[in-house]
Amino acid sequence: MKNKEAYLKVAFQKVIPLFYENGFPIDEIAENIGITCTDIRKSWDGYCQQTISDDYYPEEKYQIVISNSVDNGFNAIEVLIHEVCHSIQYHLYQGNVKPHGKEFKAIAEAVGLTGRMTQTYADTDLKIKIREWEKDIGEYPHQHSLGETLEKWEIILTFGWIYLLTMLVNNFS
Repeated sequence: MKNKEAYLKVAFQKVIPLFYENGFPIDEIAENIGITCTDIRKSWDGYCQQTISDDYYPEEKYQIVISNSVDNGFNAIEVLIHEVCHSIQYHLYQGNVKPHGKEFKAIAEAVGLTGRMTQTYADTDLKIKIREWEKDIGEYPHQHSLGETLEKWEIILTFGWIYLLTMLVNNFS
């Protein structure tokens, strides 16, 4: 996969049947769900933002954001499923319920998420599905941290100086 967003968009196509099979109207909003990866609050792995395009012809749009700090495909897919649960919740209840309340819990548990609803994880059956999806999708793209990037440049610059010094010594010998 080229980048994290491309990976998550492919994963989203795997996730759609999970909601459909459990009776949630994902087909009504799937086209209006956007997925991005970026740096967000350190304590968050992701969030889902709902917007209504206009008053005359209202169209629901959802933007799912996954944190760049999520560093493996399994966890990224878990977060994606959690955020899709929010988009379904917004679609069904129009924001008139608590973000991690009983309505969210019913959706999350139906598709295989468990744990505290503010920080869910896959149950045994969902873990198996996610592992299968990972095999199909491939390796989760790794984004180098600033430290890794600086270390790489340090190595390149060090070898560049060594090469330059070698050339100078050879030219004056």
